[in-house]
Amino acid sequence: MEDSVANIKQPSTSTCCRSKFEYFRSRELLKFISHAAIPLMIGVITLSIAIHQQNVAQSNRDIDAAQAAKLRSQDLEQGRLQHEEDKKIT
Repeated sequence: MEDSVANIKQPSTSTCCRSKFEYFRSRELLKFISHAAIPLMIGVITLSIAIHQQNVAQSNRDIDAAQAAKLRSQDLEQGRLQHEEDKKIT
């Protein structure tokens, strides 16, 4: 009779230990994920900011180049007109 009672208590003890082990394991896993997630999020945010800044800089360079070309053509046209006017005066 005592053997049967001991057998009954033993599975409940191992189940209790198993659930504690799973609790500690899941807790450690959660800690690991949270500790790994912070640097990963910082890296992703840093990378996205760098890519965005690069795109903005490229866009600004393109706009500046277009403005410079437009000003250059206007200056050439103005110079040509001034040259023709100077010819008429002389």
